[in-house]
Parts: sequence; structure tokens; C-alpha cells
Amino acid sequence: MSRANSPDARGNNFIIRSTDVDGRTIRQQKARWLTVYNSPICEQLAFDLALKRLIDIGYPKEIQICEYKREFVVRNAWFDKRLGNLLKTDEHCNILSAFRGFRKLQKKEIREYYPNKHIALEETRIFVLNTVFNVPETLLLATIVDYFEHQCGLDYSKLANGLGYKRKDKQQIVLFSTIFEDCRSTIDWIHTQGCFKELITANLSKYIARDDRAVAMFQKLSKEGKKLFLLTNSSWHYTDLHIQKMKRFQEAVKHLAVVFNG
Repeated sequence: MSRANSPDARGNNFIIRSTDVDGRTIRQQKARWLTVYNSPICEQLAFDLALKRLIDIGYPKEIQICEYKREFVVRNAWFDKRLGNLLKTDEHCNILSAFRGFRKLQKKEIREYYPNKHIALEETRIFVLNTVFNVPETLLLATIVDYFEHQCGLDYSKLANGLGYKRKDKQQIVLFSTIFEDCRSTIDWIHTQGCFKELITANLSKYIARDDRAVAMFQKLSKEGKKLFLLTNSSWHYTDLHIQKMKRFQEAVKHLAVVFNG
């Protein structure tokens, strides 16, 4: 998976919805819009912490030597929770390329898995890795599947139905759906209960890039009489540290209300 067409760190602001109501109210929902996280070191931090967490919940200790392969990861990949493949598709759900771990599947192999080279976007089977926060998760899924692929013939064998692996010396079955759920919950865990945010705040200069574009935008909106507020699901402590790093942002805002959970 090439990153050739991926945006750089300064372009990683993605507007989900923007609404202008009677010219008075602007509502914007964005990912990574107040501060820009330095890439790829933030993604690598999340990846490394996730590997440690997977080991803690029972995954083989050997995965701790796996490295963050930044050149592999792109956004908008699909993960097939049933067959364990990462997919790149077009707007009509036609499969353009597929990966089993880090190995790119040949066209013949793709047709063996997906006879029409097409797959429906069903939530029960497909998970779309379409945000910047999914980047380390994409690599985590590829890494774990790749590990088990290389263990086949050694400690593990493939299940006859193609849905996962079986450990040879134990009655242990590892389904691709289980790998997905473990990776998904692990990424959530490092953000909500792990030390990811603690490590970020301990070294903001390392992990957070300076970017005054948000400040300029808020100043412009404030001068035009817009009422501005910040709505976030991050903790007050974490949010305040980011705002303190953007002191000019506070000067631009007439009224700031922070609503948060957690």
C-alpha cells in the first residue's frame, strides 16, 4: 500500500460537516483540527503501545519485535473481518488490491477469496479504516495477520474453512474476527485507559506540530461576530494543555465552553 498520494501532516484536517445557518452559526466537525500531530511518530507511538497491550492480553511475545512500517499504511483501507484481508476498493466496492498481512495477493488469489472481485460494504463483515486515527490500527491488523501467516507450518496451521488459525500444540483457535476485535479494543484502550495521552502531554513539542492556521481561522470568525465554543470528548486536562500551547487561540475566542466526557 503506497503512501504516495497521502497528505502530509499539515494537510490532515478533514471536515466531516460544515453548516451555515442564516449566516450566523457555523458548526464544524473535524478530526485533528485544533492541533496537528507530528507524523509518523504519533502513529508509531500508538502502534508500539498497542503491541504491548496485545501481549498483555495473551498474544505471543514475539510480536514485540515488529516494526512500524510507515510506507505500507494508507487511509481508507477495508478490513475483511471474516477472511482477514486488507482491501482497497473503488467507489463501487470493486476490489482493486488486497493484502494478507504484508503480502499483496495476486489477481488469481483475490478471485479465490472474492469470485467477482467485489464485496458488499456490510458492517458485520467490513470495517473501514478511514480516519487518521485508524492509520496505526491498519498496520496493527496487517502485522498480527502477517505474524500468524509466517507461523503456519510451525506453531500454527490454517483452519480448513479459511477463517483463521489453530495452534498445533493446544486446542486454541484464532479467528480473524477475534484478531480484529482485539486490535480494535486495544487501540481504544491505549487512548482511554493506557498512557498514550500521558506520553503525548509529557512531550508536546515532540508530538505536536506548531500550526497557526486554526488560530487565524478563529480570529477571522471572532472578528465577524461569530460565537465560538469547543466541544470535545477528551478530558479537560488533555484539552487544556493543547489550548495552552495555542495561547493566541484564547485571545481570538470571546467565549469558550468545553464539554467533555471521560
